[in-house]
Amino acid sequence: MLKKFFLLSFILLLSGCATQSWRNSMVMSPQAKEYLQQAAQSQGATKQQYQLLAVNQMLAERDLHDSQQLLNQINQSPLDKKNISQKKIAQAKFALLQNHPKAALKKLHQIKNPMNLPYEVAATYYATAAEAHLRNNDLAYNTIALISLNSLLDDPKLQQQNQIVIWRNLQNLPLDKLKVLLKRCNTKLLRGWIQLAIIAEQDANNPAMLYKNIESWQQQYQQHSANSVLPNENNLKSLTQTNIPTQIALLLPLHGRFVDMGKAVRDGFMAAYYANIKMLLRPPKIKVYDTSGYDVVALYQQAIQDGAQLIVGPLTKENVTKLANINLNVPVLALNYLVDHNVMVNNLVQFGLSPEQAVRQAADAMWQHGLKNLLIIVPYGAWGDNLQQIFMQKWQQLGGEEVAAINFPADKNIANEIMASLNIDQSKQRAQQLQTIFNEPIKFVPRRRHDLDGIFLVATPAQARQIRPLLRFYYAGDLPIFSIANIYAGYNSAQSDRDLNNIYFDDMPWVLRKTAYINNLKQQVQTAWPNNLRANARLYGLGIDAFSLSLLLPRLTMLPNFALNGVTGQLYLSSKMQIYRQLSWAHFVAGIPRV
Repeated sequence: MLKKFFLLSFILLLSGCATQSWRNSMVMSPQAKEYLQQAAQSQGATKQQYQLLAVNQMLAERDLHDSQQLLNQINQSPLDKKNISQKKIAQAKFALLQNHPKAALKKLHQIKNPMNLPYEVAATYYATAAEAHLRNNDLAYNTIALISLNSLLDDPKLQQQNQIVIWRNLQNLPLDKLKVLLKRCNTKLLRGWIQLAIIAEQDANNPAMLYKNIESWQQQYQQHSANSVLPNENNLKSLTQTNIPTQIALLLPLHGRFVDMGKAVRDGFMAAYYANIKMLLRPPKIKVYDTSGYDVVALYQQAIQDGAQLIVGPLTKENVTKLANINLNVPVLALNYLVDHNVMVNNLVQFGLSPEQAVRQAADAMWQHGLKNLLIIVPYGAWGDNLQQIFMQKWQQLGGEEVAAINFPADKNIANEIMASLNIDQSKQRAQQLQTIFNEPIKFVPRRRHDLDGIFLVATPAQARQIRPLLRFYYAGDLPIFSIANIYAGYNSAQSDRDLNNIYFDDMPWVLRKTAYINNLKQQVQTAWPNNLRANARLYGLGIDAFSLSLLLPRLTMLPNFALNGVTGQLYLSSKMQIYRQLSWAHFVAGIPRV
């Protein structure tokens, strides 16, 4: 019976799909009632077992009221030894439903040697521990719990899902963190996963070295579960045979409305080309085609006639859509996404700076920080509505709840909107009513609503500098705020951005990080195009990664779940042939983003 509850909770954990919103219900399900009836007819350890089954059923249904009452009843009598661990796990689950991951971990830590527990109990322990660590923003220990859980799974589909999550988590951990974890590993199971993750990160952009080190890893870990994330031997060997195109065509707007954007992408691409040319045995020839005012289909065909083996571009959605509607004989790395993200076109890979990806990652980060009930603040209009909808879809899948939302228009006073959303106006109205009743002045400090624990904000730097002080003024300054790259101009302005202190946001490494490769490229770009770099910093990053992808796209196709190290993020290739960027996180300290 317990196995049934474990499988249900684990499927929900891996898929990110939550059940209905929390409820404090006195309505008990028929299944829970049946267990309680069995408990009433039993004694001793058997009675406790049925009570725990009822608690698990109630927790699966998010019935906080009844599960708490029953847990308290079980407390009244000494537990059978084998049921002690099950009760502590149930208490941990209850704490998670109350949004207290630290309390859940405290209960779980009281269980010694969980691997010695019966199969179903151990599996439930590690699934619960994984969720508690994730909600406590500890991805490393979340992953270790999932690795321990993996050997307890006997359902191949669940095991495969679990291994995908493990692998993605490990690649999201910094290299220095992985190396620290490796030193602390006390089992071959853990060492195997972490060593493979270190290889994947260190050799991500070097196919030949990647193959060599994976082959060496496989010799050491022939029966290891991490082999599941590797392709067959033929695909691995093909890493050493990837051919670089002899000629690449860049299709970009170099005049008109999008001229600065097109030039930024072109110049970023060429800066990366010249930075890497000495390492290429046969550097490809680069030919640029101006799409401004020209038929992009005709340019595509012209580029092929001129000898192009790969097309990079176009940049606008409109032109990407036009190319998607023809038969593509030569591969295209489009620098934008089709309107319908579910469409897949043969020989078309879509890559761009998608705010939708950033918004979903923001939802993940907020959930991992233990937040649940949010105030959402986005700009008025179709763009803001779209991002709000995408965020809420992801947030509700995770199990979070929206409490209030503000769509701020540029031409209206947002102060009133914030005051109303925080119920400050209601607080003032209650004070005025009391003054009227007692017919004398009363001392009054307005109070905001207390069902909020975080804020998701989409705004430009100028808008955020107005909104953040208002949140403080209306007693919401203590709420953590998460945002996306739009909140940062891309260059430091400490004096202006002090009002943004402690706001978290996701952005590309090109903007946030200082590696030797990034610093070298930035110096080149800054020297050649200082004005355009400031205005279009992220588009230079797009151009740089477009160059990397033009050489390494075959590698990404062969190992789609092994990220490339890009300057716009860690780059993965989805099953729909879209590049997914895993972004970096920073928060403002003294007006400066700190990674």
